[in-house]
Amino acid sequence: CIKNVPPSYTELKLKAHLISKSLEPLTITDCKVLRTKDGISRKLAFVGFKDVNMANHAIQFFDKSFAATSRLDVSAAFSKVGNAEYRPWSKHSKGSSKYDSLHKKEDGDNNEDYKMKDAVEEKEEIDEKLERKKKEFVDVIMGGKKSTSNLFWANDDGMGDAKITTKEPAQSVEHAKKSTKEPAQAVEHNQ
Repeated sequence: CIKNVPPSYTELKLKAHLISKSLEPLTITDCKVLRTKDGISRKLAFVGFKDVNMANHAIQFFDKSFAATSRLDVSAAFSKVGNAEYRPWSKHSKGSSKYDSLHKKEDGDNNEDYKMKDAVEEKEEIDEKLERKKKEFVDVIMGGKKSTSNLFWANDDGMGDAKITTKEPAQSVEHAKKSTKEPAQAVEHNQ
């Protein structure tokens, strides 16, 4: 079993690489590079040798070696049927949790409908939480008051209607004279 095979490698390229780089002559009986349904390499290959000695030499020589820019991981293949420790990990391997989630088996029920219902319920729950958070935020901004007329931005619409009253400087000086008894406090501006 050879892991991390360069994606561009075909069976012929892999055979050529193994035979040309080996210090001892190798006789390869079969070679299979695994691919997805779309034809994309899974970067995994199985290679069969004429005898066990050749296989052991290939494992020792090619393990942690490089092919193109990929570091190969070479090990002896094992039967997954009799091995209790075997657990598939790839989304392409049957029996892995990722494969099961991607390819739900039909058990007489329509799992797609359940998925859609769960998705809709989850979205409604999220929308409800969001709405509660918005209300809480607005209550904090308004200072706990529920009326929209008390919002500090409520007067933004009537900015043009506000009357600006200004007193002329002469009137304000005269008003200051009348309101104070002490002449030192009143300031006259004669300009």
